[in-house]
Amino acid sequence: MMKKLMIAAITILSLQMVTAQPHHKEKKGMHLNPEDYASIKTKKMTLALDLTASQQDAIYSLVLENAKKRKARMETRKAKKENGEGQKPSKAERVEIIKRKLDHKIAMKAEVKKILNKEQYTKWDKMQTRRYAKARHGADKKHRAKHRA
Repeated sequence: MMKKLMIAAITILSLQMVTAQPHHKEKKGMHLNPEDYASIKTKKMTLALDLTASQQDAIYSLVLENAKKRKARMETRKAKKENGEGQKPSKAERVEIIKRKLDHKIAMKAEVKKILNKEQYTKWDKMQTRRYAKARHGADKKHRAKHRA
């Protein structure tokens, strides 16, 4: 009897510890400052694409600029949220946000195409396609799970 009671108590405590952990995952790189993020991203691209020194410098500058802009947008959103102004955007605002993101992706793709040679660009484009597909697949899972409940 005592043994069963002890096993039950351990099981309950284990379950409580597991459920007490935060459920959200922090995005990779979100805790890094823009310079560190750009440096790491450039090194990963160098390993994957065998970049030259001049290509590394150009990619670093491009990634750093984008990281600084992203950090500024995050801080603006955070400030609005803390001030109680963090309301969901209207449908028209969401459309504008999507258009702005797509325009940015197109511009980034053009910039990267200028920096990389044809072979590197083809490989980079495939990497991006897989990355977006993987991210989208995860978003689809979350969406389906939300609507099942």
